[in-house]
Amino acid sequence: MAPERLRQKHAPVLRSQTLVACEPAAFASASGLELVSRVKGSTEDCLNSLFYATAPQSGQIFIESKMVTIANALAVSAQQYAGNNSAQTLQLILFLRAGYYVQFYQSGTVGSYGASLRDAIRPALAAFVANTHFTDVNDAHGAVLREFVILIDSAVEAAQHLGTLRGLLDRFNASTEASYYMSGATNSVYQVLYRSHSNADFLAAVQADTSILQSLESFITRTEHLLGASNQYLTVNAARELARFLRHTGPLQTLTRPKVKAVIDNHSMTGPSAGLWVGAAEMVDFYDKANCAYYGTCDFRRTVEQTVLGITHTCGATLRMRAQHMTATQLTRSCDQLATQETYFHDTPKTNRVPVASDNNTSLEVIIFDSSIDYQNYAGALFGINTNNGGMYLEGDPALMHPLISDSPSELAWSAARAFSEGKFQMRG
Repeated sequence: MAPERLRQKHAPVLRSQTLVACEPAAFASASGLELVSRVKGSTEDCLNSLFYATAPQSGQIFIESKMVTIANALAVSAQQYAGNNSAQTLQLILFLRAGYYVQFYQSGTVGSYGASLRDAIRPALAAFVANTHFTDVNDAHGAVLREFVILIDSAVEAAQHLGTLRGLLDRFNASTEASYYMSGATNSVYQVLYRSHSNADFLAAVQADTSILQSLESFITRTEHLLGASNQYLTVNAARELARFLRHTGPLQTLTRPKVKAVIDNHSMTGPSAGLWVGAAEMVDFYDKANCAYYGTCDFRRTVEQTVLGITHTCGATLRMRAQHMTATQLTRSCDQLATQETYFHDTPKTNRVPVASDNNTSLEVIIFDSSIDYQNYAGALFGINTNNGGMYLEGDPALMHPLISDSPSELAWSAARAFSEGKFQMRG
């Protein structure tokens, strides 16, 4: 599977006051102005629940004629947009996003979307971009903008909005960075790019105007100060999406190669820029592996693993520890803690040390990273896991990846032992 982008950490959604009850059946029966009123009077939570609508109600809610009604309402709202959600523009956007999502997975129930919806959504999107508040930088606008950018992807209109996407990248500055929702809107640009590569119109648009590559390249250079920080995903994702253009053979790949090579050459697999280096190398490995020598990334996973996880310590026949940085005292103490916790675990739930059915694992390897940032930088590429979590127990290796706060290895070791023991002796499936 193609490497994905990193995700922004969640924050509370900006809520609006409930004006109408959230009843899916009401959306199914409403049409015209009544439907517009019901959508605009709903909370974000209510509209988000429509993403999970099922047949036959999903077809009644999201039939193309109703999507056209809401797209037309968005066009009007976009022209009057005041830079915030005072006119419930966000609600219209969320309904449209939900409709595209449900139709994609339930086309047999919802029916097809064609020229009627396309001809309604395009002027709506264009009107929002043309609004003078589109370039505002604050959380109130950012909360709406973030969902609007995703709507570009939902409607498969990236080809029409390359300039919009470039502008969001090019205008990113300290004020944008300081706003959670504006940063989220910027990160949504990467989602649009990531999901558009299989679209022929998008590819043709990029080939006709390759300046999106320059915008990504410039964004990386201008935001290097984010590397090693909690919001480094913005810079790392820019590198990933730049490198994703390597998938297209021909002139576009030729243009992309030296830009990706520069990212790799100018950064290191360790230190603050590790996430950027590993992200770019991972994309090269997936999309241009035959030319790995050009980038200097051949067998990069083995090199990274040997460099980063340089400490190996065997506690006994059933446990080995690998770490970035731990002292001999910390390693010994952690082994003792693991043994103590294992005994406590078996004595408390009375496991009799008998594994659950079909569990043939006989040992545990604990992988200890120095921090959550290091875990995020390396674990995905090395072990093929999602790193938007606190750690993971992998059946079959077995290995546990977990970020380590460097002054508490004993706490980490206890967590590792518990995860392994629960997986082996208490949980099946």
